[in-house]
Amino acid sequence: MRTFGCATLVLLLLSTVASCDSSENKSVADVADVSADVADTGTHETGPGACNGLSQEECETSEVCEPYLAWTKELACATGEPAEPPAFMGCGIPEGRVCSSSWTWAYSTDAPEDWRMFINGCLPEGWTTGEGADLVCDAQPCEGLPQADCESTYHCFPIFGAPLLDGCTKGESEYAGCWTAEKLEDGEVVGFSCATVGTWAHPADAPEEWYRFVDSCVPDGWVVSEQPPCE
Repeated sequence: MRTFGCATLVLLLLSTVASCDSSENKSVADVADVSADVADTGTHETGPGACNGLSQEECETSEVCEPYLAWTKELACATGEPAEPPAFMGCGIPEGRVCSSSWTWAYSTDAPEDWRMFINGCLPEGWTTGEGADLVCDAQPCEGLPQADCESTYHCFPIFGAPLLDGCTKGESEYAGCWTAEKLEDGEVVGFSCATVGTWAHPADAPEEWYRFVDSCVPDGWVVSEQPPCE
């Protein structure tokens, strides 16, 4: 059996401690190197905020993030394909990681008048779809539209009335003008209804041209009277 003196035992213990310290230090350094390598290779987080603040280029090259792209109302409502590419609206992780392929109208909850056409069904936080999508591009006023245009315009409704003839007699009912039946308010469609009350009215620029209407709805821009123009 080999024996050691006290001095030799002390030297062996000190050598073992030094070896352990060196091993621990090496292990910590290795972990730091691996962390740096992960950062350099672009490994992505997958949490809710992983995509926040990324540029369009960074978002498009990400493994988990998707860019939100949309056209302004002016570009999207123009005839034909939009003349410019869609603008970058942010970066995120789509719910379910799948976006519908159809173009989608949406508006900002902070600015309901700010409608955009997104390239698919995925929307950034703070944007929502609304029932008013059919009215976004159909912004022309109903007032003064010819009958055919009024009937073909989504939010307009044709109004018919009987003209007042000589001797206070009523003529045959005819197209009198166009009425706004629906409009957008805070991103949603607001519809209007007509009360079943007979109404007298005339165009604002023709006070002598009276019409009798079967309910309270009269063409846009007309002047209403509660009293008949003659007995």
